[in-house]
Amino acid sequence: MAVEKKENFKGMEKLEEEEGGFAYEGEDSLTLESADGETLEFEVVATIYLYDDTYLIAHPTNLDDVKEDEAMVLQVVKEGEDYSYRIETDNDVIRMVFQEYYDLYEKQNKEEDDKK
Repeated sequence: MAVEKKENFKGMEKLEEEEGGFAYEGEDSLTLESADGETLEFEVVATIYLYDDTYLIAHPTNLDDVKEDEAMVLQVVKEGEDYSYRIETDNDVIRMVFQEYYDLYEKQNKEEDDKK
C-alpha cells in the first residue's frame, strides 16, 4: 500500500546527512493519507539506512488495534523534491530493518554507558 505525505515530517531534510538514528518520543510525527483517503498518524521511532534505501520505523498512533510496542516499517521514496512512503511488506526486509535498529540501539546504549 502506498501512501502520500499529508503533513511535513520535520526530520526528512536530514536523511542524506545522517547514517541512521533515533527519533525520541514526541520528537517526530508523520501523518499520511492512503489512496482511499484513510488518515494514518505515526510516531517515528527511528530512521534506518539499509543499502541504498531509507526506512522509518513508525508506531501508528490512531489505530485502535495496535499495541504500544508494535511498529511498522515504511520505506521512504524520494521523488524529485518530494517524499512518499510505502508500507514495507517483505518480511526479510522488515527483519533486516529491525536488526539494524537493534544494533544501533545497542551501540547507542554502549556509548552512553562508556560516558558514565
